[in-house]
Amino acid sequence: MPKLDICKICKQPESDHHKFEPIENPENCRCDPSDWRDINDIPPVCKGFEADTEKGWEEICKHCQHEISCHH
Repeated sequence: MPKLDICKICKQPESDHHKFEPIENPENCRCDPSDWRDINDIPPVCKGFEADTEKGWEEICKHCQHEISCHH
């Protein structure tokens, strides 16, 4: 799982004002963590992509809500 230099507590770059805890994306996830409402609860990527039918959300899986790029 990739670790980013963004803190999941304050969403700022790594600093020494508190214990740094990097955001960890689930396995195979290539989504931008800032796209999630709760970066501490990013769901796992499902096995099969099925496009959301809501207009503007066609690139998002209706089952796991990850972008289509996570399913390739």
